[in-house]
Amino acid sequence: MPFLKAFNPSCNPGSYEAEMLKKSLSPVTLEMETKQMAGFINHWTAKFENKQLNVSDVILLNEQLAVGNTQQVNGILALHPEALDMYNEINKGLTAIENEKIAVQTQALAEPATVEYGKSDSVY
Repeated sequence: MPFLKAFNPSCNPGSYEAEMLKKSLSPVTLEMETKQMAGFINHWTAKFENKQLNVSDVILLNEQLAVGNTQQVNGILALHPEALDMYNEINKGLTAIENEKIAVQTQALAEPATVEYGKSDSVY
């Protein structure tokens, strides 16, 4: 520590200990991140291999695309050769449903609202 302090006067024992603790925990955190990434990859690979990709998964991937995580989504779809085809097939169905909902809402807004003015039984 004295040798280190000679070259860096702003170094104090607390920051030195924190740096050493960080270095000692680095292999542990790296292992945790590696296991987390492996679990993530295995999860999506299993979905594609077992053909278990469903509408909620495609909605999740679309949400990721909407917030700008295109690299993550492209990485997920690159895990299996048929992944992109499965995703596109389900996404076409979702797009058709969304377009139908929009058409129904537009038609409902285009129809004039009829308002009846009559005698009311309610008391104000």
